[in-house]
Amino acid sequence: MRAGEGVDTDVFYRTVYEEYGALVGPGRWFEQPDRFFRIGYGWPTPAELEGGLEAVSRALRTAGGGDP
Repeated sequence: MRAGEGVDTDVFYRTVYEEYGALVGPGRWFEQPDRFFRIGYGWPTPAELEGGLEAVSRALRTAGGGDP
């Protein structure tokens, strides 16, 4: 997430998981600020990956990031 874009990271992580069921690795897991996150893409099917990326986009909009 870009610094200064107004994304509330707490809202983003809560929304992406609770509302969309998508899992991302918050930056704090990797000794980074929470505006960084990791997405696993080697295991899901192409349809699951597409759905997960759409969930991330929607959660970013919900958290104040506008239209990614």
